[in-house]
Amino acid sequence: MVVNIVGAKNMELDFCIGHPGIRDDQGKIRRPFDGSVYVKSNDWDFYLGDTIWNPVEDKLGDWRMTLELDGELIADKTFELVRPTGPDVHGA
Repeated sequence: MVVNIVGAKNMELDFCIGHPGIRDDQGKIRRPFDGSVYVKSNDWDFYLGDTIWNPVEDKLGDWRMTLELDGELIADKTFELVRPTGPDVHGA
């Protein structure tokens, strides 16, 4: 997700990526990935994303990405990660 933030230099931007149940090395479900950054200019592009790695089974399902600026929700995107099918799939 890419957002363009205008007129908010030095304000705190909170982000969160909620995943469908990625497990750590001990098999425990990881908490959503979250944090904050400060807006660097008054016309600023911010990219929020993640990487999918093997095994993909615990990464399939709904992912939700949110951004809050000064406590106000400014972006909310949910998408579903599915296993590709068909003859063009790598390793199929």
